[in-house]
Formats: sequence, structure tokens, C-alpha cells
Amino acid sequence: MKRYQSDLERPRRPVGWTDFPEKHWHLWQRLPKLRKKMDIHLIAAIGTGGIIGHKGGIPWKAPKDMERFRYLTTGNAVIMGRKTWESIPEDFRPLPDRQNIVLSRDTEFWRRATGAQTAKTLPEALGLVEEGCVPFVIGGQSVYQEALDKGLVTRMYITHVNIDGLPGDTFFPEYREDEWEELDTLYESFETLRFVTLQRITPQSNP
Repeated sequence: MKRYQSDLERPRRPVGWTDFPEKHWHLWQRLPKLRKKMDIHLIAAIGTGGIIGHKGGIPWKAPKDMERFRYLTTGNAVIMGRKTWESIPEDFRPLPDRQNIVLSRDTEFWRRATGAQTAKTLPEALGLVEEGCVPFVIGGQSVYQEALDKGLVTRMYITHVNIDGLPGDTFFPEYREDEWEELDTLYESFETLRFVTLQRITPQSNP
């Protein structure tokens, strides 16, 4: 993935749906010949009862899941909310060898997000994704919710963590299972982890 010293060096992207402000989506939908589809992936680890986090962190340790996350996202773009960014230990952010994009409307936060690009909206974040990179939505709850509710995600990589009694205060959103096809399932760590890959079988929506 090519690195740029400043945003001035970054090539301008061609005109596409991502150049339109969010309030003008209805106009963009009238221009089907100019719209561009892009694969948008989602990756998440989900505990019993849909738990994805607790008190700003992950309530389990699963090295195999972290290996899978690193393998899939390296060389691509990761899109996350501010809380997810802040939950990453400072020594490990930005996530290395990945384009880090953080969603936040807080302009004060923008100055603190060293090493990451910032965007106010999910469509704006998708517009920042560098050519050749696959965007991965990596959390948190509200970002997952928006990406799924708007029908943007084309593939999901889900790790089911089968450990009872874990605390949790953030949860993976519900989604329509009939819109997805299971491509493969793999068990790890004495069936404590179940890696599932899901592919959308209904048409992808336009951002």
C-alpha cells in the first residue's frame, strides 16, 4: 500500500458516488451509469448473546482470532468509530500496514487521531479508501449497525466466541440471515472459536 507524506501528495479520486454529500444521495441514485460498486467487508468477533465489547475493550483473549483479523485486513483499509480507535492500545495504533480511517464529527478528536484519516460519515470514509484496498468495517456497534442497515456490506467475516458468562455492554446488531450465504466455517481452539464467512446474496445497496 503506497504511503503519502501529506494529503497534498494523494491523487484525487475520480468522480463517483463518494464525491456527493450525504444529503444528496437521492440525486446520486438518478445517475446509475456513474455509480461505482465496491466490495465492502465487515469483520467482527461476537461472544455469547451477541457481545462485542465491555467497558471499551474486548472481554476475552483469542490470539487465533487476532491472527485472522491481521491476515485479512493487512494491506487494506480499516474503518472504525472513535471508540474503537481509542480502545486500541496506543502502541498499536494506527494499525500497521493498513489504511486507518476513523469516523467522528468531533473536530477536536481529529487532531488527536495521529496516523489515521478522519471522516464525518461512513460514505465519506468509503470515499477515502485508497485504490486497490478493500474496506473493512471493524466496529463499533453503531458503525456495524449503519453499514448493515444501509445494505452496504458484501461479505462478513465473523468469529463466534463460545465462552459463557462473559460481561458485555455493546452488542453486534441483528441482521437478516436470509440475505446471506455461508461460504465456510472453521473451528479453532477446541471449538471455542468458530470462524464463519458470509456472502451477501441480495443486491448491494448504493451508499
